[in-house]
Amino acid sequence: MIDIIKLVENNKIFDLNNFAVITFNNFYSRKYGSLEEAEKVFNQLRLECKSEEEFIEKKERKIQSDIPVEQFEMAIKYLQSFQSFSSVVDRENLENQLLSDVQNNPAAWKLVYEIFEDYSYLMNEKYGFNKKLIKEQLILEFNKKITFTIKETREELGFQNQRTFKKWLNYFYGSKYDNNRKFNLLEYIDVIKKFFLKPDELTLDLNKNLAEYKNRLSNGIVVKKSHLIKLTKNDYKLLKNEIDDLKDTQVLNLPDNVDFYPFSIAQLIIQNLE
Repeated sequence: MIDIIKLVENNKIFDLNNFAVITFNNFYSRKYGSLEEAEKVFNQLRLECKSEEEFIEKKERKIQSDIPVEQFEMAIKYLQSFQSFSSVVDRENLENQLLSDVQNNPAAWKLVYEIFEDYSYLMNEKYGFNKKLIKEQLILEFNKKITFTIKETREELGFQNQRTFKKWLNYFYGSKYDNNRKFNLLEYIDVIKKFFLKPDELTLDLNKNLAEYKNRLSNGIVVKKSHLIKLTKNDYKLLKNEIDDLKDTQVLNLPDNVDFYPFSIAQLIIQNLE
């Protein structure tokens, strides 16, 4: 039996009988552009063989060579981990593991997405669910189970001073989080976007901008007021005027008496200075 078939059949996450076949067929459809083109490749291989035994042997060798079994194993590991999230997540270890795996084997992450696509298709075929609904249900399930403390998020964003962070949190969200100690998953992602993205970046795009994000993080995403003053050649009055101008022209109710700015707001100010 082919390794990949054993692999998917032996994992409880794939509890639908024909999922292994769908995954296998879709892999070759993606590899050759369509299932029909894949069948042509195997038919040609059959024509080149002198016997059925020779064809079976060469077919097995080709499949063993084509299928990235280790990457499928990694993809399945993450799919299984999605089912076992608890309400308390050791985020530091999880982040370190994910970062390491993305750097060492990005192809596996592509396979995670592709396998989800296959799984969604099968669920739609068997139960009449559509992919949009499945995706929404997955997100809602993760959102219930994964939480981040506000303190951890503040430190992750580089704000050491709790009062300063609170001012910026109130700037972005008003009193929404006044009595909260935690963010759920979707809230956490939204906070990261508000503090982290440039004004012209509408959403996080890890596929396209991962290197830029890593560089941004290494340089720091909290900008000191003293750095902004240097950009005005130490003209404090000019900086104050520019910030006041932003408040007036873009109707930004920026907090007063802060010495540290989120990367997103600092970029707005810098753009106004140019």
